[in-house]
Amino acid sequence: MPFGEGFPKPLLYMDTETSGVFYMSGGKHAKYKLSSVSKDCRQVNLICWNRGEACRSWSDSNGGRTPHIRGLVTCPEINEYNGNISYQVTETDIEFS
Repeated sequence: MPFGEGFPKPLLYMDTETSGVFYMSGGKHAKYKLSSVSKDCRQVNLICWNRGEACRSWSDSNGGRTPHIRGLVTCPEINEYNGNISYQVTETDIEFS
């Protein structure tokens, strides 16, 4: 599949556990730490833009546990913040279990 200017980013299927969640922008967005790490042992995060309320609701209705993530995500991107480097993917069509 072509990738670059004028072409959509490729989507990947992910099936993994989460090990924590952080809510951003007053709960508007959610960032899950994934149990999976990169080949170079860096943290991988799943960003759920504008789905913070739905993520919190799912967690509350399931005893506060973090979910198993299954579904389509974007191609991994490098995130560098305050000198820390991590990889992140953005959800496009995921389900929690």
